This record gives sequence, C-alpha cells and structure tokens, in this order.
Amino acid sequence: MKLQNGYPLKNRFRQPHHNTTCYLYIGKVAELTGASRKAIRLYQDRGLIPAPERKNTYRIYSDLHVFMVHAIKQVQGVGFSLAETQAIMTELSAGGDFPLALVNDVFDRKSADIKGKIAALMATEKRLRALRSKMQKIFGLN
Repeated sequence: MKLQNGYPLKNRFRQPHHNTTCYLYIGKVAELTGASRKAIRLYQDRGLIPAPERKNTYRIYSDLHVFMVHAIKQVQGVGFSLAETQAIMTELSAGGDFPLALVNDVFDRKSADIKGKIAALMATEKRLRALRSKMQKIFGLN
C-alpha cells in the first residue's frame, strides 16, 4: 500500500473500493491500525466500514479498510463518537474523491461543540470561585 504522509495516495479515492491491491486478515488490520479485532467487527456491524470480501470463512480486508479503521481511531482520539464519524465513513465507502468539504464541516461542528463545553466549564469554574470566596468571608479565619 503506497502511503503519503501516513495516508493512501490521493488517487486511491478515485478508484472503486473493490479494486484493491492489498488483501489482509483482521489480525493484520488490527496490528496496522491499533484497533482491536472486536472494534473492527463493531465498525463493520455499524456500517462504518464496508463488509470485507470473504475467502472461504475468512474476511479479507483491503487497503481502504486499513485507511478507514485508522481514520476512525484518529478521530476517536480527538473526541469523536462513532456516530459522529458515520457520514464521513459512508462517503469514503462510496468511493470517489476524498470528501474534504464534509470532513471540514464535521470538524467545524465538533470544534464549535468543544468551544461551547469550554465556555460552560469556565462559567462553572467562575461560580465555584465566587462560592469559595463567599464561604471564606462567612466561615474564614480572616
């Protein structure tokens, strides 16, 4: 699998996902991505990654699967839920160009959500300081 900065080359997203050059078992996908076998199966069950081809009783994963599992792990690492990644993974599964506009939109919404949580936490911390000050005035040794 040819990588550029840790990601498949751009033309990878212009090809149908069934034209792959890399065939891997789930253990190798887990090793390459840091995801457990159970997590990979969960991603498949939830429709985050396409169903792999089968060879007898084995699931055969492609370079696209590796990229998608890696991407899921990366965005989970910055606070995304699996549900928040669904739209991006659906677009990646469909093939075509990398859905950069969609990714930017999803990232912008997550950033706004984080900023909202930070503001709420700062307001709570301000109320906590005010309450502490009030307690010091009432019960303090000053």
